Amino acid sequence: MSVNDISGFPILTVSSSGDVILAAGSNLLGTASVALNVPGATSAFPHTGTARIDGNLDVTGSGDDIFKVRSLSGSLFSVDDGLDGILMSVNNISGLPLFEISSSGDVELIEGNISASAASTASFGTYIGDGSELTGVSAFPFTGDAQITGSLVVVSSATATTPTTQSLKIDSNGNFYHLGYYDGGSTAFANNSTNTTIGNDIADDGDYYNTIIGYQAGVTNPGHANVIIGVQTVTNGNIDHSVAIGATAQTNNDGDISIGSDAGDTANSKGINIGRYAHGEGVKGIVLNTAGVAVSPTKANTFGIYMTDASPNFEIEATGSSTLSGSSFTIEKSGSTVFEVI
Repeated sequence: MSVNDISGFPILTVSSSGDVILAAGSNLLGTASVALNVPGATSAFPHTGTARIDGNLDVTGSGDDIFKVRSLSGSLFSVDDGLDGILMSVNNISGLPLFEISSSGDVELIEGNISASAASTASFGTYIGDGSELTGVSAFPFTGDAQITGSLVVVSSATATTPTTQSLKIDSNGNFYHLGYYDGGSTAFANNSTNTTIGNDIADDGDYYNTIIGYQAGVTNPGHANVIIGVQTVTNGNIDHSVAIGATAQTNNDGDISIGSDAGDTANSKGINIGRYAHGEGVKGIVLNTAGVAVSPTKANTFGIYMTDASPNFEIEATGSSTLSGSSFTIEKSGSTVFEVI
């Protein structure tokens, strides 16, 4: 069959072999999606060489390697369709993964760093890991308000050391033994952590088993097993097993008890001194002072009660003699006067 133009020149020829021949310079127009055996017409894919797509690229498929970019050494980038495994992977030139997204929703950075400008921010619901390789993200030192919900356990392998700033000191077993501020001006914290010290500028923490609470309070080393509570409350010398409670109270001998502001704060005030300015005389002295003024008995080893002034209202010496001051002395039994001195 032959179709010719007006001058008889063939435009379309169909041969007995089934070939359809177009005249030179003619075009084949239509909607056919596949053209085979047409000189100069080739399939777009697979394609080798440089290619360009103008417009949209819509890739539809399922399973592995829906979209993949390869180098001569291996896969560089791939996108898979599935419910399990890796859905997207970015690899180096050797095909080793650098960045992966799994079907579980995990995003894994295999190697390298995440970087951004100083103005960038990031938000994560949960961070999984010990943070050992993170840089520039440190919880401490911390400035500002903080809240810890739950328990805080601090364990250190270090031995007790002298702190130079506000500190919480923890021994090698994780036990607390100091809370406060130290200015470096004393020998505090130089001994073992069986002591418990709470306060700023603790003067000295003694040897062991001491409890020291208060600003500039302290136990002179090597004193042990003392309880010292109060501002500038101290033991005077190598004292053991004493108790001093009150601002500037002090103990001067083993087993002394000083309770009250300035109680026992003279070198010879030993024994038991209770009340503000209670100053006993001698090792066996006992002073109860409610007068509110400084009392210093002149007799050693006496028991005295001071209620009005610096003179004792009642006093008993260790020798057995006793002194009573006041206008009268009355002994009663069941409401009846047994003995009275006027």
